[in-house]
Amino acid sequence: MNHHENLKIMAFVGLSSSGKSTAIEHFTAKGIPKVDFTTAADKNRTEPIISQIRDLSEAGQHRVVMGGSYSEDEYRSLRHEFPGELTFVTIVQDENKDAPRNNPMMSDHVVIDNGNEEEFAKQLDAIAEEIGF
Repeated sequence: MNHHENLKIMAFVGLSSSGKSTAIEHFTAKGIPKVDFTTAADKNRTEPIISQIRDLSEAGQHRVVMGGSYSEDEYRSLRHEFPGELTFVTIVQDENKDAPRNNPMMSDHVVIDNGNEEEFAKQLDAIAEEIGF
């Protein structure tokens, strides 16, 4: 566990086609680098992700976005490695907003995607502002 100076990470989680990629694109369009959790294919998927985030931080990047599906162990590993630096944002489609989520304890924030790109972006920006992203 290391503390990385002024590092903020937003990790987007949600069901397939919930809007995770759209959320990531919203921030990468602003020049924020992304780490793709889904490309880590080995048994311990968190190690390559942690390494990528460390490399970005050491290169002077202070903001990183990522998205994917996380097991409870992966969630704990990432929280342990980046305490106070990692924010999980669950994205749900408007029609699924009342459905039970996989594990709401894992999420710091929830964004409802009602199909309106402007409203979706406003919600994302409000969370970013709140966490000093």
